[in-house]
Amino acid sequence: QGGQITFQFSTKNGAAATAGAVSGIQIQGSTDLQSWSNIVAAVSIVNNLFQITVSDPATLPIRFYRVLYP
Repeated sequence: QGGQITFQFSTKNGAAATAGAVSGIQIQGSTDLQSWSNIVAAVSIVNNLFQITVSDPATLPIRFYRVLYP
């Protein structure tokens, strides 16, 4: 139990991540790639990339993530 998972991504066109864009990011999780739900995640900027940290990923043994970015 406990722990966290962290991943990073860039914008589609490779532009530097900006603080103004953080508010438009939506993180979703799914156990079957069919049904998606919003999840709470910390979003920050590290080395011009968006960094997502999800706390307690162990609550579900298998989970897929996707990022919705405007």
